[in-house]
Amino acid sequence: MSIAERAQSALIALQAFNNHCPNGDLEEVVSDLLCNLMHLLGDPVLGLDHLEFDEVLEEAYSQFYNEK
Repeated sequence: MSIAERAQSALIALQAFNNHCPNGDLEEVVSDLLCNLMHLLGDPVLGLDHLEFDEVLEEAYSQFYNEK
């Protein structure tokens, strides 16, 4: 998958999230989605609480810079 395709898939996911939880402009939705992901990782009932958001974010930064 190319970087452009990855960006397009992220936009589709962001738009889907905004359709599910409307929050206005996509610029606002980005931070809202990140905040909700933090809630997801902090909720033991949902099964991903073994992940630390800071560590996941660090891995995402690493992947991003390695893909450039």
